[in-house]
Amino acid sequence: MRADAALKRVADRADLLGLHFDTAVGVVVERELLELELAAWSHGAAARLDERAREARVEVELDAAASSYLAMLGLCNADASEATRPFGGELSCLLPGRLWTRLSAGGAPPVAIRGCLLDDAIAWERAAVLAGFTMTEWALRELLMDALA
Repeated sequence: MRADAALKRVADRADLLGLHFDTAVGVVVERELLELELAAWSHGAAARLDERAREARVEVELDAAASSYLAMLGLCNADASEATRPFGGELSCLLPGRLWTRLSAGGAPPVAIRGCLLDDAIAWERAAVLAGFTMTEWALRELLMDALA
């Protein structure tokens, strides 16, 4: 699937959920990147993390910013008319710098943005925020706990 078609699918799903487009793209790219990176050494990691994300509960005291972000991810306060915006630029403009660095680094796996991952990506992001981590930190911590158990 071409990147522009994939971004359109993400935008359409984000619009249905009332989620800001740049947030949707960021969580989808991070989840996709993690899935590709983890596949090399942990078969079934994404499925295990999907399950853990659905069961996630608050692990740390949340500050106002984290609570606000969770509310946005939970779609409690979203105004659908302002949720998405047209995309006419580079993908790098939509992503946090830490993700763009990982994507553009030599040897990074190619990411195929899949709109179908948005719901799972939101769940992973929520689980990460509830634990006080980024999505990548949360996923690696969960898998490390499995390995040490």
